[in-house]
Order: sequence, then C-alpha cells, then structure tokens
Amino acid sequence: MRHWLAIATRRSTTDSSVPALAPAGGPVIQPHRCVLSARLPLFLAAASVAWAGATGAQSVSPRRLTVEPYVGGLQLPTGFVFLADDDVLVIEKNTGRVRRVLQGQVAATVLELRVNSVSERGGLGIEIDPEFASTGYVYIYYSAATGGKNGGWTENIVARYRWNGTRLISPKVLLTFPSRARQANGPNHDGGTLRFGPDGQL
Repeated sequence: MRHWLAIATRRSTTDSSVPALAPAGGPVIQPHRCVLSARLPLFLAAASVAWAGATGAQSVSPRRLTVEPYVGGLQLPTGFVFLADDDVLVIEKNTGRVRRVLQGQVAATVLELRVNSVSERGGLGIEIDPEFASTGYVYIYYSAATGGKNGGWTENIVARYRWNGTRLISPKVLLTFPSRARQANGPNHDGGTLRFGPDGQL
C-alpha cells in the first residue's frame, strides 16, 4: 500500500500580516507580511490518503476547490510545510523522517529522528517560522525514544531546527511533555499540529 499527500488548492493573491510579539522565554517574532502563493494549500486531505490501486473519486465543497495527489512514496505523513513553490518538507509518523519533496517527487531525507511510534506517537507536526526567509527556523513536534527507533518512549518534544538549504541542523529543545507519575502516560491523544497564531506565538 502506498501513501500520498492530497491537497486542496485555490487561486489566491491575498496578503496577510501578524503583529510583533515576544513570547515568554521564546524568540521575538517581528512583524511580517507574506504574499500567499497563487496555489495556496488549504488543508491536508485525510492527512494520509491510502492508495491501493486506481484513483478513487474525490469531492470537496465548495466546488472551486479541487483535490489531487501531490506526491507518493511517503510513509504515514502527518504534516507538511511549503518552503517555496514546489519545495515541501513532510514529516512521517512512524519513521521519524522529514522528507524533502521537490516538484512533486521525494528528493531527500533532511532529518531522521529517533521516535516511538506506538499508537498515536511518532513524528507528529512541523511548522516554519514566520520569518523563515531570514531565520531558517523549522519547528518539529515528535515522540522521543531511547536507543533505536521504537525504543522506549521518554517524552514528547517541541524542538527548533535551522534549515541550511539541504538539511535541518542545530536542534534546540523548546518544550517537553515528559512522563508523570500522576497520569496514565498512555500512547494516545498526543496532538501534533503546529501553527503560528495571529498573535505571533507557536
């Protein structure tokens, strides 16, 4: 079984901006404006579309949106970010890999994390900094494991990396969700989506 990312796109030339903010203990987020691409990704349709043969019919509403496969050959993708038009970073749940997709083809693995992927744990979320063009910062949320892949779960981590053009480097842990004695610490309900809000905070 192959897995694909399916995206819905629409035509748009809208501008947007967010205010400056200095989150407690975090980096200062400067005012920024971003011109959205003419092909704006709106959502990850079903996150990982199981592809078992011939293309199945897809429908969306409103009808000005269309759903189409964007890239194949991924293993349980859980999130993606566009660095530029046709330049995408995709995080995979079970492998802990961040894959680079160029022109709709998997081009490279730019980061490989040791993750515990039991149940809903694993590589869970990815986001770029509002000032990515100048900072190169990429934020990742994952379930860390001891030893090799699928070793014992230690904690869930939000970490910041820097994109150097070919790899994600210089990790800095920003937040951890460790095991606690007074809670179940089960592998479910881990969340995952990372986004910057209109207040400039992650």
